Amino acid sequence: MQSFSRFVLCVACLWASFSRSASADDDRFAKWEKEIARFEEQDKQTPPAKGRTLFVGSSSIRLWDLKSTFPEQPVVNRGFGGSQIPDATHFVDRIVLPHEPRTIVFYSGDNDINAGRSAEQVAADFEQFTAKVWDKLPKTRIVFIAIKPSPARAKHFETQKAANERIRRFAVGHHRLSILDVVPAMLDESGQPREELYRKDKLHLNAAGYELWTRLLNQHLREFDSPGDDQSEPGAVALLKAKRVVFLGDSITYAGQYLTYLEFVLTTQFPHQQFDFIDLGLPSETCSGLSEPGHAGGKFPRPDVHERLQRVLDKLKPELLVACYGMNCGMYHPLSDDRFAAYQNGQRRLRDTAEAAGAKLIHLTPPVFDPIPLAGRTLPAGRDSYSQPYEGYNDVLDKFSEWLVAQREQGWTVIDLHRPMNEHLAKRRKSDPNFLLAGDGVHAGPTGHWLMAEAIIDTVHSVPTMATSLEVLDEPTEISWNTSIPLPMESGWDGESLKLTRTSAFRHSVSIKAEQARGTQYDIVEEGKIIGEVTAAQLKKGDFDIALLSKLSINVRAAELMKLIQKRQRLLTDSWLNEVGHLRPGMAKALPVADAQAQAAELSTQITKLAQPVEVKVRFVAK
Repeated sequence: MQSFSRFVLCVACLWASFSRSASADDDRFAKWEKEIARFEEQDKQTPPAKGRTLFVGSSSIRLWDLKSTFPEQPVVNRGFGGSQIPDATHFVDRIVLPHEPRTIVFYSGDNDINAGRSAEQVAADFEQFTAKVWDKLPKTRIVFIAIKPSPARAKHFETQKAANERIRRFAVGHHRLSILDVVPAMLDESGQPREELYRKDKLHLNAAGYELWTRLLNQHLREFDSPGDDQSEPGAVALLKAKRVVFLGDSITYAGQYLTYLEFVLTTQFPHQQFDFIDLGLPSETCSGLSEPGHAGGKFPRPDVHERLQRVLDKLKPELLVACYGMNCGMYHPLSDDRFAAYQNGQRRLRDTAEAAGAKLIHLTPPVFDPIPLAGRTLPAGRDSYSQPYEGYNDVLDKFSEWLVAQREQGWTVIDLHRPMNEHLAKRRKSDPNFLLAGDGVHAGPTGHWLMAEAIIDTVHSVPTMATSLEVLDEPTEISWNTSIPLPMESGWDGESLKLTRTSAFRHSVSIKAEQARGTQYDIVEEGKIIGEVTAAQLKKGDFDIALLSKLSINVRAAELMKLIQKRQRLLTDSWLNEVGHLRPGMAKALPVADAQAQAAELSTQITKLAQPVEVKVRFVAK
């Protein structure tokens, strides 16, 4: 009985504690109710327009005269003075979600630290804010303005610095989060706050302070935005939203490398989203319905996609088709009116058939044709017949591509692969006349496939270049950082070509600086294994990029993830090609669709697990 009484007493104490905690939370958030209700009334009077920039946070946001500082930009202020990060998180449903903002500019944490919260708590609170936003708005970008060094709160500078550093490390693993570090610009040469930026209370910004923030933010947003956002075509973002996407094309699409790269990038950038991409490229295929005499040694004519298109739509029921045709459609002959018309009609038929089935369609312009590797095996213009490719066939593909891109004016969604590949080839040939994108002039190698994937990524998705510097204030011992899974460097990629591309945007470089390194050389150890080494001179200089170590766990993980995506893709490609049926002989045998899907589901589980952002921890051991 006595034991039971103690149990009842404990339960009662726990309930009382919970009740007090719940009551405290209710009181905490209730004091903002009038302010939040005012925001809701404003939204009721003027319904929020989607896709704007939303400013959220404490008084540093509330006091910002956004209309005068951003006169030409669609911005909305949802700051409420005295608030802390948990307050903004609590009211996300009411002050953020109705706006569906493209970008959130966030400032808070100042009051939190002044109220006694630690750097760890502030960083954890901000992570909860981002999680709540991205749960409903996964594509919204967030800019965190670093906690400012106000003279009135000088005693908190170290905690503020630690909180900013923790949030900066958190941002490394999240492509839709960036940090606007205003602190350096707000300090004088002696490292003290510039008092001319503050009001008399030495806490809140004055006009000069906001002028500085506005200039820094405008510059930051320009850098945070990628060219792809400005150049994106209407409907291209369907790649990110469609439940099932089927890719159609010829042997270049069937090879699947550009789809593997595309799926890898999107899977690691959106690790909680599963992409159902199915590659149904078919070697030799056209959309023009044409075939040169004696094709394949007279064994079979070129397949026409329209022979199988309706079956693709009926059996797979895609929400989106992505079609890459043109390379074979001109039969490697000079341009002629009838072949050009056949290509145009074939593209129109693709569009009409897709629309009739309720599917959207994205057209891809064809890759490049290169006569250089075919020296001695091409024919000039002016012949009656062509038993070998026309030497100027890329000019034909130029015309195909120009016409296809022009159809954007008719509402078509077109992603141009041809122009950037042409430009890249021309640039590389200036320094290396023997450079090739396709060893046989037609079928792109790994570098060419990456250029194709990059053109698609840049059109549908903004990826800011991720780079961070970790400064160790004492002798280096252990460091850690958060990161999304980086793009593995394929062995077939051309190093000089990569310098002309945006692969660095997916590599997440992490430079280590340790000016106080007292050793001479260090082993770098992760999970008990030596994965590399670094000299003290490199650490002091600050240009050592630890993310380049091939044995680093995230790089090993990335390579494994790429292989799994490729394996799943090939499994489903061959299975569905057999299921749909086609007229192209010599294709690989495959599992029945049900069996292939079962295996693909197991691979998908592994892929999702490997694609999640991780924390990396390494130790430095002096030799």
